[in-house]
Amino acid sequence: MIKNIADAYKILPSVFCQSKNCEDIIEGSDSRVEDELRNGKYNFDIIGQSGLKPIGQPTITKNNTMYVGNTRLINETSLDQTMRTEIFSREETFTQSTKTILGFNIGIKASGKFTAKFLESGVETSIEVSAQFNLSNDQTTTKSETVTFTIPSQDILVPSKSIIKVTAIFNKVSCNGKVQLPTTVRGYDYIDCWSTGVPNPGGHPCVSGTEKVPFGKLARMANSSDFVPVANSDTEMTIMGIGEYSTDTATNFMLNIEQLDLNGDKLIKSNSYVIKPIIKVIDEKVITE
Repeated sequence: MIKNIADAYKILPSVFCQSKNCEDIIEGSDSRVEDELRNGKYNFDIIGQSGLKPIGQPTITKNNTMYVGNTRLINETSLDQTMRTEIFSREETFTQSTKTILGFNIGIKASGKFTAKFLESGVETSIEVSAQFNLSNDQTTTKSETVTFTIPSQDILVPSKSIIKVTAIFNKVSCNGKVQLPTTVRGYDYIDCWSTGVPNPGGHPCVSGTEKVPFGKLARMANSSDFVPVANSDTEMTIMGIGEYSTDTATNFMLNIEQLDLNGDKLIKSNSYVIKPIIKVIDEKVITE
């Protein structure tokens, strides 16, 4: 849903005027910022979007082990030997879809990276997600990226009279979730509060005319989920959108080492360690629905 920014904003000057508790009952307010927004303009400063912030944990929909390559190193001698593996390579396509589910018609885009955490076999694992959202558009944008993962040749110590089986793997994880799309703005509104002329028992005299009110004060008074005050700033507030995403990513690149006897049917010992692949993007496509 893309909200009209002026309709969402109007609660701020309204709450400001209602909170004044004047001697006459306040009927309404005139706001310069609201008027400008209704005319497709704004004169406040957009400080920038402060990154994408995950809402809760992502939902993992797939988690598959992918094989990059494997080889066997055979040492039939009576001495330990250092041998080199082949270069392993695999091509894989990853897809990501993003959509703004709560935005505002103000022409702001939010992009960045965030870390999504999830449990894998009882162990907390994290993946880095990079995404972009348009706060003024609720269309779904789908991006596909085809990459080549290359595992460089490795030196492996092969004990005497044994076989070392080397397997390079990674996990292809598919997940979905939601993120906050915060954009910080700085400025003031110029507000006129007008009354009905009907006495308000217990009210006090109020200054008539236009008042210059900082955004931070308005956001704190309104306590709105759309406009959030910035800590330690009276003039800034954050416009808070929400986006949803689904994405594929690669994680946990590992080299599994198994030592076998020369017949290849008896496992002597095994070990695994993290390996860093060389990643090359070979194709990208973007589709907006």
